[in-house]
Amino acid sequence: VSVGAGNGAGVVQVMQNLEGVQGSVFNTPTVILVEQLGGMEDIPEGVTALLARSAIDVLSHVAIRARNQGVVMACCFDEGAWNTLKSEAQAAAQSGTPLQVVAGSDGEVHVKPAPPGVASAVLSAASGPTSNSNPNKVRVQVGKVAGASEWALPESGFTAGKVGAKALNLSKLRSALPAGGPYGLPVSVSLPFGTFERVLAAGENSGTAADLKALQQQLAAAAAGGDRRAALPVLAAARRLVGDRLVAPQALVSEVQRVAVQSGLVAADHWSPESWSALWRAVCGVWASQFTDRAWLARQAGGVPEDALRMAVLLQQVVPADFAFVLHTACPLTGASGLVSGELVMGMGETLVGNHPGRALSFQQPAPGSLVKVTCLPSKHTGLFAAGPNIIARSDSNAEDLEGFAGAGLYDSIPIKQLQPRVLRYNQDRLLQDQQYREGLLASVVEAGRAVEGAFRGVPQDVEGVVQGGKITLVQARPQVL
Repeated sequence: VSVGAGNGAGVVQVMQNLEGVQGSVFNTPTVILVEQLGGMEDIPEGVTALLARSAIDVLSHVAIRARNQGVVMACCFDEGAWNTLKSEAQAAAQSGTPLQVVAGSDGEVHVKPAPPGVASAVLSAASGPTSNSNPNKVRVQVGKVAGASEWALPESGFTAGKVGAKALNLSKLRSALPAGGPYGLPVSVSLPFGTFERVLAAGENSGTAADLKALQQQLAAAAAGGDRRAALPVLAAARRLVGDRLVAPQALVSEVQRVAVQSGLVAADHWSPESWSALWRAVCGVWASQFTDRAWLARQAGGVPEDALRMAVLLQQVVPADFAFVLHTACPLTGASGLVSGELVMGMGETLVGNHPGRALSFQQPAPGSLVKVTCLPSKHTGLFAAGPNIIARSDSNAEDLEGFAGAGLYDSIPIKQLQPRVLRYNQDRLLQDQQYREGLLASVVEAGRAVEGAFRGVPQDVEGVVQGGKITLVQARPQVL
């Protein structure tokens, strides 16, 4: 899933999941064996390799985070092999013997006792002067923000400094792709940088702003004291405050309505107090995600000052998907150009990027024009589906989707109408039962990825899209982190 620097060595910890170590810093390089890995965890600082019993989608957010941090990550499907590895790891943990995990570009992973020189370096790291530093630590340089005087911007107003990379990349993609071409792009409206701060400064939110400032001071004290765990209840309080108590100024409501209707994001006869209330809850939920444990801890680890973060919100049309896909237009393991890797699920893409249980259908095209090869059949039990017109409020901060740092899944994206789960019937779907249909579908998806890479002048891209009734809609593109 991630080869990191090719190998990772460290003392060993064996655990059920990563929940208990979120926000932790391992002063000694550490190899973790974990039974269950979801899609929302962060990989703690100091971890050099992460081996999981559960399946990991190669293009899921947690896998992208591993590659971003230079961590070796792999999963084991063979129960016997896992049990043997787990027993050896537990013995190594008890004796304090470091292990070395070596990953090749062919996907083979070898776990063995660390050679004497490597073991010595691991064991001496905790007592060294830089014992709390991680050579793979990612430092995030946030994007520049100019702010905007508007409450809402149509796509024609998406400019650097006013909106985040999600919005900018979609606007650039629409300009670069041929008009009337085979690929659709969703209608989008942005609540630009500075909107959250302007809402807080409004008179109707003065009490909420004062309470939030007090909580932020408590967070700063927790960060300064190095007590990250003390911050967790404060973060929960901040999320409730922003998610539940913010009141929208009337000028914002009127401008969002005007821009949304003019852009075609919302039909004029579908705008109502009820629809606005649902939209506002989603927007506030995105702003509240600044204060999730994972996001705050990631900013601490990445050296992002709290007052440097700005959160625009991209309001985007939801295209009800038959299938959703993620593509990397360079090999995600080696960075080799020409090879396109993809994963596809039935329904919406949340089950893929969130690494929901089971595997996505995985495929590769080694070179342009070559046969698309299926490398893994799908096994996800449940898909998520959109019913009827819907809008999703997507985070678009200045600390994600950056060149060299994806920030994948760090902040929330919230649909106004909840997606509906459905048990998948692979034996009744053309995706598996009709080889000609599957080959044509995957070839079209790969071609879309190559078109996006071409639109961005050959820079490898991380592309998300959906297929509905045979038509491909591209919902996101960002530079692939190599």
